[in-house]
Amino acid sequence: MQGKQAKIVSPTQERAILGYLATTRYPSRDRVMFLLSMKAGLRAKEMASLTWAMVTDADGQGRGGDARAQPRQ
Repeated sequence: MQGKQAKIVSPTQERAILGYLATTRYPSRDRVMFLLSMKAGLRAKEMASLTWAMVTDADGQGRGGDARAQPRQ
């Protein structure tokens, strides 16, 4: 059995979703979950398995964006 091709969200749809998520009860959490799915390609189970050590550096700061690619000063 062959699986279905995932639907692609357009930049316009992404902005609309992020706009909506800003109005939810927990906008920061919802935004992070959406972006983990969209940008990192994580599925729900993979997001649920994340630990703080996976998403923060030794100082407890978030490891987002280009932080991994550039040395800390």
